[in-house]
Amino acid sequence: MKKKNFNNLNLDIYEEELENGLKIFVCPMNRYKIDARMTVNFGADILEFEKDGQMIKAPAGIAHFLEHKMFGKEDGTDITTIYEKNGALGNAYTDDHVTVYHFNSPVNFYDNLLALLRCVNEPYFTEENVTKEIGIIDQELKATLSEPDAIAYYVAKYNSYHYLPYKYPVIGTEDSIKQITKDNLYDVYNTFYTPSNMHLVVTGNVDPEEIVTFVRNYYKDISKREKPIIKTYNEPKQVAREKEIIHKDISNKVCFLNYKVDLSDFDISNFELQRYLNVLLLNKFSSLSGFNDITLKDENILSPVFWMLDVEDNFANFGFQAEVKNEDALLKLIEKQLTDLSISEEKLKLIKRNWINGYIINTDQVIQTSEIINGQIIKYGHVVYDALDCIRALNIQKAEEIFNKLDFSNKSLVIVQK
Repeated sequence: MKKKNFNNLNLDIYEEELENGLKIFVCPMNRYKIDARMTVNFGADILEFEKDGQMIKAPAGIAHFLEHKMFGKEDGTDITTIYEKNGALGNAYTDDHVTVYHFNSPVNFYDNLLALLRCVNEPYFTEENVTKEIGIIDQELKATLSEPDAIAYYVAKYNSYHYLPYKYPVIGTEDSIKQITKDNLYDVYNTFYTPSNMHLVVTGNVDPEEIVTFVRNYYKDISKREKPIIKTYNEPKQVAREKEIIHKDISNKVCFLNYKVDLSDFDISNFELQRYLNVLLLNKFSSLSGFNDITLKDENILSPVFWMLDVEDNFANFGFQAEVKNEDALLKLIEKQLTDLSISEEKLKLIKRNWINGYIINTDQVIQTSEIINGQIIKYGHVVYDALDCIRALNIQKAEEIFNKLDFSNKSLVIVQK
């Protein structure tokens, strides 16, 4: 077991890789609560993969569907009920990249850890329970995709990409959900729910050796398998569709503008690159720039402008959404903000200081620390032990070098209107 330390923080992490390939990260903290997260490297952006030497395609939304079905067991046990009886809060989520099963509790830790391991290692799918789940998720889908802002976001995402499964909603589509079968679920489960394609993070008042021994004993009869082979795509830099107008019975127009920005020509770490991209957004679209004041005074922009950054494959997605009277006012304002990407030393120092302070505050709490560790492993493939050093090293010269290489010419606009 390797013991490592977050630079400049009183925080140690013990790393271990079991014989079957499962990676374990344990961060002891003298707190009353314990948080555990099992992450499977299978999310909505994986739909085509190799099985028995052949490339097969699964329906969109299957990762989320599988997450729902993993809580029920053949003996009638519901893992959620076990958590509740043991005083734990347990749940799961699926995003574009991974599925994460987690719980936190101050008591009965090993009973809950066993429940977590059972959750991800005991599949039970029947034609009956799959058909029932299709109805449940169909209702969830209709609720999720019924709002104008959700429609604008998902259509812009779809229109931005030609081939990458990132274009589909995590929950899937009405048609794709109905295509999911028991056999589909077992195909993806047997391919991706293997220890070598998963990792476990535990944070709180625990003993690392005890955890590793417990998990190793649980997996003693499960041998290592190769990681899945996933289809790769030659995704063009250009968006698939530049503009779409959707008609709904609503009062105000809702706009979503997504910039699809190629990141393949950068030779710095993903952690640093994503920090600089967030610097750009904070500098140009947060209260630091006066952007909020401008939008609030514009009679054509009827709501605060929501902005987001997501990185998929070799692309950054810079998304902007708002309710408007006239979309041109919003588009011109965003384009204006993106024409001059220079940043002052004072603003960069302020951003860095806020990040460092937030990092220090969050790593004093169990759940937040667990989320940071797990999030870094998901995004970057490892824990970023020198994160604070990297943040302190951000500088004007590198920021402007990166900003000047970004191409904002590829964008997709969706308008939902009456």
